[in-house]
Amino acid sequence: MLKEHDILQWLFQLIVDHVQKTDENKGFVRRLEVDHDGLNLFTKSGENFRIIVQNPSTVSERGRDIESAPSRSSNKGIYLPRSDWEILVEACESMLQYLKSLSAEC
Repeated sequence: MLKEHDILQWLFQLIVDHVQKTDENKGFVRRLEVDHDGLNLFTKSGENFRIIVQNPSTVSERGRDIESAPSRSSNKGIYLPRSDWEILVEACESMLQYLKSLSAEC
C-alpha cells in the first residue's frame, strides 16, 4: 500500500526528470526541496509553490468542508454530479496534453 512519502518521492522524481529533459532557458523550476510532508517548488520568477500530499481520510474537518463545499459529501467520499465530473476529466486531459507538450519541446 502506498503512503504519502511514496507519492512524494514519485512526484519529486517526475519533476526532476522533467527539469533534466527541459532546456535550461525554457524551464521555470529554479529549485525543488523535499521535507517531511511535502515539496517546495521555487520558480525562476521567484514564486514559491507548496505541494502537499495527504490521504483524504487524514484531512481535517475544516479541510474536508472546504474541499467538498460545492458538492455533496458522505462518509465514503465526495460526490460530484456527472457534469462536474466531465469538466474535471476535461481539465485533467488538458493538463496531461500540456505536460506532454512541455516534454516534447525538450
